[in-house]
Amino acid sequence: TSRHLHGLTREREVWLSLATDLKQRGFADLEPGVALKDLSSFELVELVKRVVTGPQSWTGLDRETRPLKPYRRVTLRPPNRSTTAPVEEGLVKNQYLLLPGGQYLLGVYGDGSTLHCRHVLADQVIWTYESSLEGGKVAAFTAALCYDANGEIQTNVATIVVGVRTFPHRHNNIEILNLNLDTGVSTSLHIVSCPNTPWEIPFAQIRLKSDFALVVLDPDSDDFVPVIIIQKRPNTNHALTTIFMQKHWQQTKFDFTEAGYLVTLAYIHSQSALGLEIRDAYSIVNSQTLPPPIISECLDFSSLSGYTLFRFSIHASPILPNSSRLWVAISSNYEDIT
Repeated sequence: TSRHLHGLTREREVWLSLATDLKQRGFADLEPGVALKDLSSFELVELVKRVVTGPQSWTGLDRETRPLKPYRRVTLRPPNRSTTAPVEEGLVKNQYLLLPGGQYLLGVYGDGSTLHCRHVLADQVIWTYESSLEGGKVAAFTAALCYDANGEIQTNVATIVVGVRTFPHRHNNIEILNLNLDTGVSTSLHIVSCPNTPWEIPFAQIRLKSDFALVVLDPDSDDFVPVIIIQKRPNTNHALTTIFMQKHWQQTKFDFTEAGYLVTLAYIHSQSALGLEIRDAYSIVNSQTLPPPIISECLDFSSLSGYTLFRFSIHASPILPNSSRLWVAISSNYEDIT
């Protein structure tokens, strides 16, 4: 039996099936124009290894011995803009997001007035966002590829969440839309009116993952943080929940797991620690309230000196279903840890 299993690990069809499954679930990227069926057994094995362990250049800290090798360099050419037109405060400026697969780049070039989607290889703009709201301009955005009913990624359809601020009244809104990357045609799915804030930068965070979108607004008080959770529902109105979380922590960041859990990570200044809380996002939307966390832990970082900042991200496991890994990078005045 062991000899038979060992023989299976050398079969190209085994690795092709595994690589195909990883690609359909959005874990494996290929260079444009390359198909899995054209890869050798060795190349398929290396592709799967990269998905599980990360690129070789990510290992080790010596960048001189493991330099990053860019696949392609692209020079972005922002659209022409009148130099006399005023630039509104609180808008996105020079921000970009590369969609999985590396073929499409979302970006706001220059003053933040326009959001484009560019085909990287063709060096061509295929879509330009036009707000249906009068005086609406882009203040924040994020995007992700869509999944079909079988949980397989749709490489030609992206969901885009745009934080829109209207001028001159400075009202805050969220628009969710789907963009067909083959045709360059977008469909607006939902527009949400958000609480107005007095600050120039209204949207503190925007997240999009699985069935959920999350918008965190910069609060107009020192006590509560407005958090909007939107559950995407095909062929029906999206479910919307607005919760106000107590702002008793200095820094608070949010993200989702692919299984639909809301993860809150906050820096507790008085304890020099990170507070971790995990809640069921489906329960939040269904109950329209903030239930007690399923998991609540305190991570002690009192050994770090000086002012502390952190960021984190959540990545689904390519091997274990409904499993995710949380990466946290913590920086102080004197040292960094991950």
